[in-house]
Amino acid sequence: MPTVSKYLIPLKSGDNQNATYSFVLNDNFFELLEDAEIKKGNVNASLKVKKLGEAFCIDVLMDGSVEVPCVRCLDPVIIEISVDEHLKVSYGEAYSEEDDNRIVIPEDAEGIDMEWLMYEFIVLSIPIQHKHKEGDCNKQMESLLSNYENQLNEQTDPRWDALKSLIKNN
Repeated sequence: MPTVSKYLIPLKSGDNQNATYSFVLNDNFFELLEDAEIKKGNVNASLKVKKLGEAFCIDVLMDGSVEVPCVRCLDPVIIEISVDEHLKVSYGEAYSEEDDNRIVIPEDAEGIDMEWLMYEFIVLSIPIQHKHKEGDCNKQMESLLSNYENQLNEQTDPRWDALKSLIKNN
């Protein structure tokens, strides 16, 4: 028997005309997700469900922090996140994501599992350049990077050297 996700939002029951769900997404949430890049965090999530005719509108509000590797030194860095997303969910023949904010779920589904969707919203709220503040990176890694950059700067293309000598001779 398949397990029911604790992040399943029931939509078929008549009780769900207007409902609010609250979740705390902690380290356990991130560790249990397969293929998740984030392994630690503490995020408060609030999902407000409203029935709009044949469809449902789900307002997703999340605030908290997650731990990701720094893009400079690879040590963990804590990033504050804030999410304010709106989904429109309706029933249809098969599951499909019509666009970023519109999802169709099968007619026989009891509701929508928000587990992976909440994770995706969190990932999308992380800045591309997630790094420590200047000076807070791992000193050993900064030293290695600095040495590598110096080596790159010292190496020059011999074609440029030939061109530079032409300029100096004129």
